[in-house]
Amino acid sequence: MKHTVDLKLFRILRGAVVGLGVMLLAPLAQAEIVGDAHIQSDADNVRLDIDSRTYGEVLEFFDEGYPTASVLLHAVSMGISIDDAVYLATKANADDAAEIYSTAIGMLPSLPGWVCHAGGSASGRFHRDIKLTDLPPQPTLQSVADRFFDNNERLAPFPDWQAGQAHMNVSVAELKAKLGPAFWYQLGNSTGGSQPVFVSLYRGNRAIVVDDNLGQVAKAEQQGVTELPVVIVYNDGQFSAVSELGPDATLNEVANRFFSGGVELTAVPKWEKGDFHLEVLGNEFGETFILPKKEDIPADKWAAIVSDLQQNGFKKQPAMVSLMSNNRMWLDEPERITAAQDLGMEKIPTLFLYHGINRLACGLPASTCADLICDAAVAAGADPTVCDEAPGAGATRTLAAPPPPPGGGVPSDS
Repeated sequence: MKHTVDLKLFRILRGAVVGLGVMLLAPLAQAEIVGDAHIQSDADNVRLDIDSRTYGEVLEFFDEGYPTASVLLHAVSMGISIDDAVYLATKANADDAAEIYSTAIGMLPSLPGWVCHAGGSASGRFHRDIKLTDLPPQPTLQSVADRFFDNNERLAPFPDWQAGQAHMNVSVAELKAKLGPAFWYQLGNSTGGSQPVFVSLYRGNRAIVVDDNLGQVAKAEQQGVTELPVVIVYNDGQFSAVSELGPDATLNEVANRFFSGGVELTAVPKWEKGDFHLEVLGNEFGETFILPKKEDIPADKWAAIVSDLQQNGFKKQPAMVSLMSNNRMWLDEPERITAAQDLGMEKIPTLFLYHGINRLACGLPASTCADLICDAAVAAGADPTVCDEAPGAGATRTLAAPPPPPGGGVPSDS
């Protein structure tokens, strides 16, 4: 099965996915991947299908006093689901949670079904934040993990670990005891420096995976250090460590797990420094994508790619494969793969990026969307009683169906 990759370049700006006419079994567009489809805001560690500029724009409208309904509708017009919009609005304006909730519920009859997320309850997407001070004195890594596994509670805010911040300090003895063969990424050109220890928690199977790529635990023990700063990576049920796939994992196995069951690999810490998920056999790229031929690549570009690969291989930047939940995929910079094969590179470090397109279809019962909105509001900090409030903070008007177009066709409301 081959998927064409042409040389048309388009850009994905911090997750604002542009030009999604890249169908499986149809021509795919090459993409310059600037960032993943999901962001971590300053306030939360919540996955949202929007970019950071959109997030700021929604909050700015509230700060300027725009009506709640107007802000929610603006968010929807930019492609944000109504439950995400309610979550963001409630986070920004906790005192107005009841009004935000009731306004959103009142708007439902006027909104198409695609503005709601698919996949049932939002409890797996949203979560409650806790602080280290909310825990008993000297909390252990296991106690923090149990709060996540049992109640989906996560330490916040997410630390700027590249500036030396961390969630907490954990004893070297506990970290050593939890070391094992599991891993969720492989090291590229990163040297670590003062990087904290990453610990990945998986709510689906209650696994605790300590990142030992840099050997910080053994070094600390040798130096007599008793505690190390730790950054916790929280993974909902659809995430897995790449080591769960076994030593012979393939590109298409990763893709099929996502397409069929929504299973994603945990993001790598520093893809821009070459960190990657797994090594893919070069011939699998050729079997999955139609790669550009050497003679079709401009000579100066070919020379630059070959020179870079000869000096650095894929240590500076792995191959990138982007996957979307509607069975679409594309390869970034396919010329590098052609050159790698020409140079005889059999295994290519590869990074996977995931982009969820998971809106509900038109015609879905409004009660399902109402449940999503309730979950989102409560997860953002609203009192659960807001869900008992009847709509009334605003008013919407459902327009009568337009007359049939000439020829007797029936207009779609989807």
